[in-house]
Amino acid sequence: MSRKSQTGAAEATIPPLEITRKERWAIKWSAVRDRARYRAVPIGRHTGWTRTQHGVYFAHAVELRKPLEARQATLEKELATLQVLLDEPAITAPASSLRPQGTARERHDWALRRRAELSDRVAARAQTSAQQAAVARRAEVQAELDWLESEYETLRELCESAYLVRVEMYSRVRCARADRNRADIPPAPPFDGPVWQSRRPHLASVQTRSA
Repeated sequence: MSRKSQTGAAEATIPPLEITRKERWAIKWSAVRDRARYRAVPIGRHTGWTRTQHGVYFAHAVELRKPLEARQATLEKELATLQVLLDEPAITAPASSLRPQGTARERHDWALRRRAELSDRVAARAQTSAQQAAVARRAEVQAELDWLESEYETLRELCESAYLVRVEMYSRVRCARADRNRADIPPAPPFDGPVWQSRRPHLASVQTRSA
């Protein structure tokens, strides 16, 4: 099963929840074999087989996290760049001065000042426009950064579900007894998947200083 992230990263493979017929037989065989091998291990505790499964789905979660982390790093660097632009002191456009009626030298000096005034006004308008665009883009970047964390949590939960459905099948077969009700089977060993590492705002500031 594949999933295309909204980040535009390469497709990452999500482990299927469905258990194939071949896999079902392999799980049942492992559970029957482990009835004797792990007789002293209570149901709900890890055996060698469940630890292997945990490692498999932990690795899946790590691989799914990598493109999201790469996108996070890119967005944090952009966020820091935007913040530098927003922190720039405002350019103040001077008030217009009236054209003097004096000597040619006075009119020449005024023309030079007037040209500088117009240049400052253009710069001030450009800065205002750039900062307004930066504010809008910053909101978009922050929204996507928040989405990345929730997206990873969804992907991690899918890995957890794929792990649990297999381990629960294994546990049912391993502890199967004629006098045991299905409801009496203890829960499977939990899935301790890799967590999302939120690096804001420290990483962004470090990247800006090193850029």
